[in-house]
Amino acid sequence: MGRSTSIPLGLVAAFVLTACGSSSNPSSSSTSTAGITSKLSIGTPTTTTPPSPQQELDRYLAAMYPLQQQYLHLQQAGLQAINEVNPNGPDASWAKAASELRQAQRQFDELAAKTANVTPPADLQSAHQKLSSSLAQFSSFYDAAATALENRSVSDFVAASHNPIVNPIPGERTAWRIAVIAAALRAHAHVPTWVRQVGTT
Repeated sequence: MGRSTSIPLGLVAAFVLTACGSSSNPSSSSTSTAGITSKLSIGTPTTTTPPSPQQELDRYLAAMYPLQQQYLHLQQAGLQAINEVNPNGPDASWAKAASELRQAQRQFDELAAKTANVTPPADLQSAHQKLSSSLAQFSSFYDAAATALENRSVSDFVAASHNPIVNPIPGERTAWRIAVIAAALRAHAHVPTWVRQVGTT
């Protein structure tokens, strides 16, 4: 995609002064012509070569890598909090887990926003949207579990632990992995190891 190159004001002023001051010079005609030619040359918009499919994919994956690492961290932190809840009934572990899940939920919301702000290659837009959706679903899962713990309701916590909202997550993340690998094959790009693990954990 082309972009216009802005002209530094000092450089423009130098050309203007050259053109205006040339009237008393015996070679004013050639100097003026040179100044005008230079100004036209400087003012000509420059174009840049658009990135190749391989470069575009590489940039996208570079942006996605730290987000995937954050996802894995939040996933494990939340599931660990749930596993440490006393199954026999409300106690101090419930309040602790609720606090940890609330924190993970907020961070998942932030992660979803960061992911949505990443621009994928055109052929990965649908897969990218599904990946973003999986983050919102995890946030909702943690929200329901934290609410049950805060309300000290065993039945609500059991129901939240089996919340079907998380069921599509593996498929959505797997779809992203498959789409990225297919795009890499088309672009003759390298597929990082971490990409091949998305949707498997």
